[in-house]
Amino acid sequence: MKGRETVYNSAELNRFYIRKIRLINFHNFTDDLIEVRDGGHLFILGDNGSGKTTLLDAVHYVLTGGECLELNSAARVTGNKTGGRRIQDIITRFNIDSGHKNPEGAVTYAALEIIGHNGKPFVAAIGMYVNSPTDNLNRWGILKSGSLEEIPFINDEVEPPRPRIGIEMKKAIGPSYCFLQIQSYQKTLADRFFGGWEQFLEFSRFLKIGKAYREIAAQTTDYHQLFKSLLPSPGTEKFEPVSESLKSLDASKGKVDNLKNKFRYIESLADLLNSIKYSKKSISVIDCLVSEFLIKEATTSTDLKKREREKLAGYIESINKTLADLQAEKTNLENLRDDYKQKDSSGLLRQEQELAVSIKSLSENLSAQESEMALLRETHNELLSQIEKISALLVSEAKKGFRDFNEISQDIPFSIGDLISLLNNFLHSENISEALNELKAIDFEPIRDLFSNAWNPMASEIINNEKIKKAAEEKVTECDKKIDNLLNSEEAVPKVDYFSETLEEFRKSMIAAKPLYRGLEWNPGTSPEEMNFIEEIIGEEILASLIIAEADLDKALDIIIKEDYSGIRIITDKKLNSSNIPVPQWIKKYFNLSKSDPASVKALIIELQSENEPEFDLSNDILSFRSHRRRLILREASLIGEKNRKLELKRQIAEMKSERQNWMESLSETEKTLSKLYLRKSSLEKFAALMRSFAPALKNKLKEYEDLNRELHYQNEKVASKEELMKQNADKLKADQLRITEIKNIISKEGISDLQEKINEVTGKITLLDKSITENISLRGKTEQKIEDVDEFISGNGEKIAKISAEFESKTNELKNKYSEIGNVSEYLNELKSLHKANSSGKCLALCDKFKQDSLVQRTELDSKIRDMTYSADFSFTYYDEGCMLLDRTGRQISEIIKQYELDIRETEEIINDDTKKLFTKIIMDDLVKFLKERISHIEQMEREINLILEKRMFGPNSYTMKIKPVESYKGFIRTIKNFSPFNEETKKELLNFIEDFKADIMATEFGEIPEMLDYRNWFGFEMLVKTRGSEGQVLNKHIKNIGSGGEQAVPNYLLILTIAHFIYQGSNIKLPVLLFDEAFYGIDSSRRNQLMGFAGDIGLQLFISTPDQDGVKEEVMYSTSLFIKKDKNYNILIQPLYWSNPDRNKQGTLGFESEPESIQLGEVR
Repeated sequence: MKGRETVYNSAELNRFYIRKIRLINFHNFTDDLIEVRDGGHLFILGDNGSGKTTLLDAVHYVLTGGECLELNSAARVTGNKTGGRRIQDIITRFNIDSGHKNPEGAVTYAALEIIGHNGKPFVAAIGMYVNSPTDNLNRWGILKSGSLEEIPFINDEVEPPRPRIGIEMKKAIGPSYCFLQIQSYQKTLADRFFGGWEQFLEFSRFLKIGKAYREIAAQTTDYHQLFKSLLPSPGTEKFEPVSESLKSLDASKGKVDNLKNKFRYIESLADLLNSIKYSKKSISVIDCLVSEFLIKEATTSTDLKKREREKLAGYIESINKTLADLQAEKTNLENLRDDYKQKDSSGLLRQEQELAVSIKSLSENLSAQESEMALLRETHNELLSQIEKISALLVSEAKKGFRDFNEISQDIPFSIGDLISLLNNFLHSENISEALNELKAIDFEPIRDLFSNAWNPMASEIINNEKIKKAAEEKVTECDKKIDNLLNSEEAVPKVDYFSETLEEFRKSMIAAKPLYRGLEWNPGTSPEEMNFIEEIIGEEILASLIIAEADLDKALDIIIKEDYSGIRIITDKKLNSSNIPVPQWIKKYFNLSKSDPASVKALIIELQSENEPEFDLSNDILSFRSHRRRLILREASLIGEKNRKLELKRQIAEMKSERQNWMESLSETEKTLSKLYLRKSSLEKFAALMRSFAPALKNKLKEYEDLNRELHYQNEKVASKEELMKQNADKLKADQLRITEIKNIISKEGISDLQEKINEVTGKITLLDKSITENISLRGKTEQKIEDVDEFISGNGEKIAKISAEFESKTNELKNKYSEIGNVSEYLNELKSLHKANSSGKCLALCDKFKQDSLVQRTELDSKIRDMTYSADFSFTYYDEGCMLLDRTGRQISEIIKQYELDIRETEEIINDDTKKLFTKIIMDDLVKFLKERISHIEQMEREINLILEKRMFGPNSYTMKIKPVESYKGFIRTIKNFSPFNEETKKELLNFIEDFKADIMATEFGEIPEMLDYRNWFGFEMLVKTRGSEGQVLNKHIKNIGSGGEQAVPNYLLILTIAHFIYQGSNIKLPVLLFDEAFYGIDSSRRNQLMGFAGDIGLQLFISTPDQDGVKEEVMYSTSLFIKKDKNYNILIQPLYWSNPDRNKQGTLGFESEPESIQLGEVR
């Protein structure tokens, strides 16, 4: 046994530890006292289901008051957390096999005796009480100095003695030591043993992790994540003031931002107000400029008009002289023309001219009329061609209709002979016009009526037969399904709604349910008729009753209510077990009680309780039972007796097959009927399609034929009229040509043939003179009008100049009074003209319009801003156009408000600076940094201490080293925290920058949570190094871990949780360094396992371990108690302790035992 180094630290024994455990009515522990000597580990050994985990649960419950506690997970039914054992099950002593052994409830105690540094005992206990498994839990706690034996758990003053309830215990030990509210117990316990509530919660969390650690570690391959999940929470009390202060500062900064936003808003209003003032001033100044330019421009235009008038007067004198000359020349020409006309007194020349004009006109008209006649003939021929085409189309349409209707007439249930006859007559008619009249006379409405009369009944018949077919198909499918179900069944079942569905749901929910009929068997001598009578008396609803365990009642009712399984009857075994009912004689007569299930028989007796037994009149099938008589239906017995159920199943199968055959025959007949109906429907659909195409086509072509004939008749009338007019014009032309020939002969004889040319020549000259005279008169009138206009302009301009001059003087005076800062108005106007390059009234007016537009835009923007929903309620500004002022609701001008806000912003910023300094100095520098420094120091110290201890232990051929190193992203922050000094401005700045960078994240953290960047668990990465003798070691990653044996893989997991336990307990006010393991160290060989036990002792932990076969007699263990647990057939717990005291416990640092320890007996102390 030499070669293994054993390390003991006697200083660690000077600590709090659990010395005794007492359990009263705690599940199967009726009243057991367990001693854990000398602060050693407790090893709980036993078979599965013996109560090992129950003992751990009891310790856990007392230490936490139920906080973070999941009771015996092995007792789960459905696999989720809520399906595990309840406290009520512990008190009523519920076992899966036997149910509740204390269904009427009981008083339960779990108590611990804790030894402190001074060696004095202290008791912590939990008491509980319920009246039934479903009763609300009543709990109380006990915290009192003294031993377990000093606490009067049992009340001996009553018979029989029993455990005290909470109120009795409070009277017995005093109100200061018994806490009827479990929260008060937890808080007092937290303050006494765990240094406050936060550390109590962390301790409770860690106990829960330890109990479930085997599963947690088995599901984790990443040591870093496992390390991080095990580390204790830093708590929220240090971080909440930081978050709240930052939020307060942020709110204050928000207030400043709000003030600044309002200030910017007010400034923008002031800027707009100044812009409006400038625009209004500019408009007034430019208005003066406009008047000045208008005076100058009006004076200049008057001078120009005067010079224009002088020119116009000279032009009129020249026109009058020209008119006098033209009039004299016209008079001379008129006298000459009169002399020429005296020579042709008979007017032959005039007649010749008139006839020449007439002949020319008639010739032109005849030529145009001949062109029109050619067009009319062309139109006429085209109409004849179209009529010929439409006639051919009518014939073609009639032929197609005749053929199609003739073909379909054989397949439809009505006659269309008249239509076919009319089409045939048309096709063979010699007189197309008469035949067309017959076609037009065709009336399709009667044919449509015939179609409707045939279609509607046929469609209804199809719908009815399709419904019949669908119903038959559904019935066949339903029969097939029922037949399949029956074939898959072993026996018949009751015809009660939801019976099979309920059984299936109960099966899924692991509810054992037995139908009442399956527990009944007939006596051999019972006749078939009697079987029929008895089953009818009982009825299917009673026979279908389901017998279940009382414990499953709530779950069963939940299913029935949820699924709405109305009519299902449930009978519980508790009801049957509690009933002591005599068996009626008729039950004994008909049923074999030795083969029948007692529960089914009892249930049947209860359901059919009666003073009188049933009597049968077999000759008339009359039943007399209870208070009534009735004639029996005489159904065959089908449920009681396996043979009857099988026969009933065969009968049901045969009956269902027969029913299916009947439905199949009905389906076949319906399909034949439908086939005929579908053929008729197809013919009618074809006829309807033919009617839809033929009737409109025939009607359209007939209309087109009529329209073309009407147009042809109109064209014929136009041709005849045009021919008559052309004949009249030709006759007139011939007559005029003969007359002009005669006149020309006469003129030639009289010698006046050239006289007309001379007259025409003189007349032409007179016409030209008249035109010139008219033009000159018109020109003179226009010029005179221009002179009048000029005179009127000059007169009006004088008045305008006088008016504008008066206005200009008034405006300049007003400008001086309103804007005194202008000074000399004339000089100011000249400067403005130069600035804006204004050299005319037009430019000034355009500039004035621009300023007016600017003013309008500015005013609109100002109105919008003072009504802005964000700030309008704060100020309620009103704009006064007169004086261009903006006042708030109190009458303050905007300049006063600006000054006030400048002062408010300055004062608020000074307050924020003071608050920021306070936050950094008090909350961050004094509290937070100190706390974080302690955490960093503690974790680094843990790494050093654990590695010093690990150096001295070998786990098989391996040793282990832990490395805890900062995460890259937090290295700078950790360095800042470690090096921080309130006198070092650089570290103060770094810290402040970090807080500022993550301010949003810190403030966004929900209350009760820890900001991610301030949680020290995120700052460090964890690595486990494994090494053999002489090697430098390598990081234990997933790949390397999987190479080793199961023990090699599990050792680092347990080293890790033991290390974290040391970290939690050593650096805190937790006085009780206890750790619970349920089913721990599986797969780890004894050598490595013993080293883990020794390591736990090295770091001062007291372990409570539930395991099937691991005892505490180990050389690496200083003290231990091995508790062997066994449960007998009555579920009573038997315990046997074995106490171990290491003979070499004083040889710290020596190598193992000097010699092998002697064997010891159960209960013996060494």
